[in-house]
Amino acid sequence: EENPKLTWISGGLRPIYQFTPHFSLAFEGGADHVNSEADDTSDTLYKFTLAPQITINNLFFGRPVLRAYVTYATWGDGFEGKVGGDAFADDTEGVNVGLQAEAWW
Repeated sequence: EENPKLTWISGGLRPIYQFTPHFSLAFEGGADHVNSEADDTSDTLYKFTLAPQITINNLFFGRPVLRAYVTYATWGDGFEGKVGGDAFADDTEGVNVGLQAEAWW
């Protein structure tokens, strides 16, 4: 019995522009390419995010961070119904907005 092969390649960048010691703007762009023998699917998803952030300091690993974000994503027909859950079941693109808090210690 063979296990179906899954190949997933992902990459992205997140440049951050620091306006003040406590406010920054992050942009993230990325892509994921998945080749799944189990689903007989091979396609790519692209995403672009814009996120204003409130930070405790302007250090790269400075936390906590509170950010609002808006993300636009688009994906190929091979991912239709497989990406984004029920909200995007019949779509090949979508927008998501929200708030995120990040902390570690």
